[in-house]
Amino acid sequence: MNDVVIRSRLPLEVQGLSSRLVSPRGPLQRLDWLAETASTNPLLAQYALDESASWPDLSLVTAEVQTQGRGRLDRGWQVPTGAALTLSVLLRPAELPIERFGWLSMLSALAVCQMLQQRAGLQARIKWPNDVVVIDNEGIAKKICGVLAQLVSAPGQPPAVVVGTGVNISQQAEELPTETSTSVFCSAGSTLDRNILIEEYVNSFTRLYQQFREAAGDPQRSSGEDESILHKISALMISLNQQVRAELPGGKFLTGTATGLDLSGALLITDVRGTTTAVSAADVVHLRRAQGSYA
Repeated sequence: MNDVVIRSRLPLEVQGLSSRLVSPRGPLQRLDWLAETASTNPLLAQYALDESASWPDLSLVTAEVQTQGRGRLDRGWQVPTGAALTLSVLLRPAELPIERFGWLSMLSALAVCQMLQQRAGLQARIKWPNDVVVIDNEGIAKKICGVLAQLVSAPGQPPAVVVGTGVNISQQAEELPTETSTSVFCSAGSTLDRNILIEEYVNSFTRLYQQFREAAGDPQRSSGEDESILHKISALMISLNQQVRAELPGGKFLTGTATGLDLSGALLITDVRGTTTAVSAADVVHLRRAQGSYA
């Protein structure tokens, strides 16, 4: 492992990040750093239930390493200490209809795309429902980030959401879990300061979240010259206008063209008969292009 990679895995500079990212100077209400935890998502969800008043909207927990990190469908995700951005954000959008909560994880994916494009010059795209991929020089898409949303519900309280995001930063090829995975280091040929990346991500995500709330959860609503959330996400979604094959629970499959997203964030798939079906993230076990490639 070279010196650049080793330096990039030093612990985050929490004091400086907090001074810039936590209110009154920044958009967050709380930022907690952990050297190690099993998984930031269930930890933050439990905090939100047990100590609700201490964990307001836009509270963030980040860890240098997760020992039991999980993705969609309970798939494992572990990386070397300091090699990734590993964080969860608590959202309490009390005024939003719960059927629009599916967009919150895609807001995070969009923020990651913006971060990777701005800071690493990478061609980052969203793979529905919750992955970010990087397109290499040969046009091959490889996963660099996963996003997982968890609903938090308690009697007498509006529902909240924990959005967990993990971005591969400095892993070398032999440290990646699959051949369809990548990292900033592998894709850009160098690594970047995680302090800069997390700050970029937080600022991007909170701007998008604020826009979504101001639109009352309507992804089609634009604000002035700012494009709608639906437009921003659709423009970067690699799954759209492709022949796809969705594996559904029970071993069933749905094949057709991914034509768009509905107001809940579900993927619209139109089959050869012209019938359009909306499938939610909870409905789909796997989504692949019809020829079998990852994205």
